[in-house]
Amino acid sequence: MSKILHICTGFSIDFQGGITNYVRSIANEQNKNGHDVFIMADSGVDNGYKIIRFRSKIRNTLFYNKRDNNCNEFLSNFFRENKFDVIHIHMILNMDYRLADILIKNKLKYIVSLHDYYYICPRIQMVPFDEDRCEQANSKKCASCFSVFFKTLYLRKAFEKVFGLKFVEKFPFKSKKIYQEWFNTYEKLLAHAKALLPVSNRVMEIYKNSGINGNYKVLHIGNLAALDFDYVKKTNESKEINVVFLSLASKIKGADLFCDLIKKTKNQLLRFHFYGRCDAKMKNKLENSGVICHGNYLQSELKNILEKMDLGVVIPIWEDNGPQVVMEMLNNKLPVLGTKMGGIPDFVNDKNGFLFNPYDKNEVEKAVNFLDNLNRDEIKIKISNIKRTLTPHEHYLELEKIYADIIEGNY
Repeated sequence: MSKILHICTGFSIDFQGGITNYVRSIANEQNKNGHDVFIMADSGVDNGYKIIRFRSKIRNTLFYNKRDNNCNEFLSNFFRENKFDVIHIHMILNMDYRLADILIKNKLKYIVSLHDYYYICPRIQMVPFDEDRCEQANSKKCASCFSVFFKTLYLRKAFEKVFGLKFVEKFPFKSKKIYQEWFNTYEKLLAHAKALLPVSNRVMEIYKNSGINGNYKVLHIGNLAALDFDYVKKTNESKEINVVFLSLASKIKGADLFCDLIKKTKNQLLRFHFYGRCDAKMKNKLENSGVICHGNYLQSELKNILEKMDLGVVIPIWEDNGPQVVMEMLNNKLPVLGTKMGGIPDFVNDKNGFLFNPYDKNEVEKAVNFLDNLNRDEIKIKISNIKRTLTPHEHYLELEKIYADIIEGNY
């Protein structure tokens, strides 16, 4: 039996979000397998695992006050008085940056899951205010992107109220100094970790390209839909081909690109659908492009939605770290039209779908050609080549192996 601490600060561990849901799932599985499991979070209810309630004056995701002496004293005392076999860091949104010093000084064994780009980009998504893509951090571009309002919370709120969000986002520092402080803070934390666990190969590549050295091991997240893969039957036989865009309809998620593809394709068999959230302006644009907008959906409804579809569309123009919607589509035997962004190429290829670079006009034309020539026979071939993704238990076993190697000193 191992004594394990998960660090997931910034929210209650009971919050319904991607990272918090993941940490609860892993902690529950570890608890069932006899481990002594603790979670450091802002709040939460013990559920087999034990909650270490964490308090800090530091505001979520903002850099303006990364020092909290009471918080730092609490962390120092806590790690001096409590010994863990493995410390697993997931999210430290309101954590005093001196956490790295405490972990290193006490020679503690810790690993960091790279769920997103938080440690190298204050915006987390690697998308600057001009919405052009970033392929690495710690570059000259970061200085002009890192707004002064990241540093002063109340000033940001005041200017946002008076001048609007767009003004706030485009007000940069003229120096890279402040951003460099951010980067150096987390570079130290990551460099001394026993292992870095990016959720996709592209996440690993971006961290490496940004100058973060470490012991990387890509660890794909498990997906519940994989449990039902063998029971999914695709029996659609109509000539019409239903294509679904399942997302928040925004520019970086590919909503504008989706409309462009629809306008260019000449395939009269295609019927386009959208499920998810969008504002009135984007809804109007989708509908004018011929998309049937069904509105938001519940997770429990997803299986029935995908059962009626023939092709899934996941086409972000940002480096989407590890989109679960791709896994859900594939596990429901739905071929995927995807962009070569983020974690999508880890799962989608030309055998089970189609990939293209959204920034290359020639490749966008190839995507249009793919849609133009799509028919029922081609879809059946794609379906036959789909393999399920990892189940949550298979993911857990991979993580357990990493834990064991760290405890035994193999990392």
